[in-house]
Amino acid sequence: DIEEAFATAEDVMEVAENLMRHVCMYLKETYQKELKALRHDVVVPDVPFRRFTYDEVLRELAEKGIEVTWGEDLPTPAFRMLGKIHPYFFFIVDWPSSLKPFYIKPKNSK
Repeated sequence: DIEEAFATAEDVMEVAENLMRHVCMYLKETYQKELKALRHDVVVPDVPFRRFTYDEVLRELAEKGIEVTWGEDLPTPAFRMLGKIHPYFFFIVDWPSSLKPFYIKPKNSK
């Protein structure tokens, strides 16, 4: 979770994207020997990461048999399923205001 005063949600997501990209690039460049020994490759993500709305992920989850009532937080099994559907970095945006901290400016009446 990244918090930044006087920044938009897009600003914060951009910081997170660039941080993850930088970390992956650093690991790939600095630890080639160790990664080879582990038979693991670090994929450097493209930016920007995909963005899915809360409503979109609820529809995707329903298609996979995971029902989440609108306005509720996503349970762990839902996040696991989303990780299978979208196996790399992504953001879920436009969460209901009731699920956000008090200091987050609401986007609309939801």
